Amino acid sequence: MSETHTGWKSAKADAQGMELEIASLIPASSIVSVTQKPTGILFPCSETQHTWYGSTTTLLAPGSDVEELAETYIFGKTDADTIRIDSGSVCFTLPEGAYPDGKF
Repeated sequence: MSETHTGWKSAKADAQGMELEIASLIPASSIVSVTQKPTGILFPCSETQHTWYGSTTTLLAPGSDVEELAETYIFGKTDADTIRIDSGSVCFTLPEGAYPDGKF
């Protein structure tokens, strides 16, 4: 994660876009809902850079075989009928004076 992004908003948008792209690989007939968390948190990658972490959860239709879907598309199963796609951005530098705690 040594690449520098121009800011947390860009890093967040890239990570969230990938979450939704991965969720879109699951057949629509197997999906009840896709819920993306609107905010995430920052973790340090070095003294001067941070990475953004968030997640998207996909609720599956009754009778969907999570194990069958997980072989190709899924990062993690949280319940029998739920898939959680976690993401983390590339490292970026916060603007001067920005506080890294809180919601982003």
